[in-house]
Amino acid sequence: MGQKQYLEEIAYGNNCLLGYNLAAPLWLLGETPKYIYMRFSVIKKCNTEFCVGAPSPWNDHCFKLTQSAVNPCKWTYTNDWMVTWQLVSVPPTYVHFELYHYPSEARYFYDYYNANDRDPRFTANTLGCEEIFTCGYNGIAIATWRLESIELMTALNIEKSNKILMEMRPLANGRKVYKFCGLRDSTNIAILLEP
Repeated sequence: MGQKQYLEEIAYGNNCLLGYNLAAPLWLLGETPKYIYMRFSVIKKCNTEFCVGAPSPWNDHCFKLTQSAVNPCKWTYTNDWMVTWQLVSVPPTYVHFELYHYPSEARYFYDYYNANDRDPRFTANTLGCEEIFTCGYNGIAIATWRLESIELMTALNIEKSNKILMEMRPLANGRKVYKFCGLRDSTNIAILLEP
């Protein structure tokens, strides 16, 4: 399946100055996103006793995270799965990625690193199956708030419509593949983007 592609405006939330004050700012003042979209890919399930009965990692699903009302530098999605993307002032500013499954109490993805050293929108899983309460290893994650897919459609002269579906898959080298599908006329376009 995929996300329907119709024109959405970016919704802005409360200012997260940590994203503005990075060496390579993530946004301008007044343009902190209210929503962040996260996607995980190629996470593998651990084959340990703890993980028996735990679900498979939710790869290639787009999670829509909402900015916290209390902490403007934290975005979460909460259901059976909890997804977190957060900027943390230590200093220096760190970024935190996490994918956690509430019912099984298992972590599938985790990373925490200096946001000035690496791209805070992209990372690889640091978890290994030997770690307690862990059911996921390997894998990559990407966070985005720009309407990059809509910008690509505009550049390709593709009309925005809820009849066009988009899937985005992050690759281990930081690239992204966008795939657009038109169900009515069987259109299928894949685009590889450099980081």
